[in-house]
Amino acid sequence: MEHLPQTQASPYLTTKPYINLIGLAVILFGIAWVGLNSAEGERAQTWFQVLILMIAFSVLAGHGVTGYWRGILIDNRYKMSLSRLQLIVWTLVILSALFTIVLTNIGPNTADPLDVTIPSELWILLGISTASAVAGPAVLSSKKGRVADSQEFTKTAKDMARSGTSIDENVKEMIVCNTAPGDARWADLLKGDESGNASTIDVGKLQMFFFTFILLVGYGAAIASLLNGSDEVITKLPEVQEGMNVLLGISHTGYLANKAVSHSKEGAVNSNGGH
Repeated sequence: MEHLPQTQASPYLTTKPYINLIGLAVILFGIAWVGLNSAEGERAQTWFQVLILMIAFSVLAGHGVTGYWRGILIDNRYKMSLSRLQLIVWTLVILSALFTIVLTNIGPNTADPLDVTIPSELWILLGISTASAVAGPAVLSSKKGRVADSQEFTKTAKDMARSGTSIDENVKEMIVCNTAPGDARWADLLKGDESGNASTIDVGKLQMFFFTFILLVGYGAAIASLLNGSDEVITKLPEVQEGMNVLLGISHTGYLANKAVSHSKEGAVNSNGGH
């Protein structure tokens, strides 16, 4: 299991910060170079390269802060966050497309390469993703401090231990936390957050994952189609159909509603205030 040694106060003790900073600077230079040196008829390939470099930048930034390559997705409970993932991927896909269009628009016959319209529906899509990423932790915080049923908590802890994850058993609350960032797993993206469902699939997360994946692939294909083989000045990102936002809104509503509902038994508090 990937744990930091107990004597370490920070991942920077083993990962020197200037190495990460140099790496981030090199990636930024690479993004600009790729965009400015795009060959004719290869805008779609350029966008893909810029997207990969932006993903690399995000991964390296997360590693620089947490010491783990998946660090950008780890939340304050040391779990991988689905709401973070969907917000990050939408942001990277849209920004990489916008950046590619702006850089490849630059030329002697372009009066204003920055004049690229972002459809209002796209702002709504980003707003839904951002609101979900903010509201998710807020919903869980309303359950903070509620004592978990001891038997249910113990069972969940044992189930998670069998999968290689160590949860914090010193704080036996309904909202489960891992003991360290190294305990974050990709499976966290689809698992529940409480003592009653932390070792099982959360259907609200599963639904949002599939909806986001399908819509993301569809919009990515629209971007590739817009850029593919086009050497003309592009002045607008692809439209987002109203139905896409309706589907995304439904999936995020279900995701948040599922978080708001209790999935665990609540334990009793003894007379001394203990669990």
